[in-house]
Amino acid sequence: MTCPYCNSKDTTSVIYLYRYNDNNTFVKKNSDEVKYSERKRKPKRLNYDGTLITDHNHNKYCNKCHKTFNSIENLYAVDISKITLVFMLSKARYKYEFIFDDKPTFLFKKNYQLINQEIITDKDKIKILDSITNSKINFWNKEYINKDYDNYKWILKLEYYNGLSECFNGHDMIPLNWNVFIKGFKNFINRYDEDNLLIKIKNN
Repeated sequence: MTCPYCNSKDTTSVIYLYRYNDNNTFVKKNSDEVKYSERKRKPKRLNYDGTLITDHNHNKYCNKCHKTFNSIENLYAVDISKITLVFMLSKARYKYEFIFDDKPTFLFKKNYQLINQEIITDKDKIKILDSITNSKINFWNKEYINKDYDNYKWILKLEYYNGLSECFNGHDMIPLNWNVFIKGFKNFINRYDEDNLLIKIKNN
């Protein structure tokens, strides 16, 4: 695991105990070094759709900069700062960027040229993040490869506010719950889809 603050790979898992006096103690467990820390009350906050969620206590510790952070499996959709979705056909490359800052923005590029840029409404943002949550991306494989065909490729990159990111990709193959995932992006893709892109992106 790479530290999002200093990019060091010298990180350690954190295990919380109900009573522990020395928060700087490291021990070996199953041949891996573990940092023990005193358990603290988990904070609560609102998710992107207004529902109340309980945050995870930080489960990683950086031995270089001495900061704690959460790994990706402990993050929520509300923690996503940017979504990049790329489709590559034989003669075209489509790139869709969804940036969730103070003014959420959508950018569409075709063959590396900026075609359009617009503000994302709260309704569209919720629909996009719903598609991420409901498609259970945390259970996806990192790669979906069908070596018998050469029709399309896709890349999905999720970037989080704490600096971590994860990437998924496919070559003529998509996850079984792809239709649940792509539902939140259809309105943006269909606006500039002259090549029937979503019809071509399917399992063979």
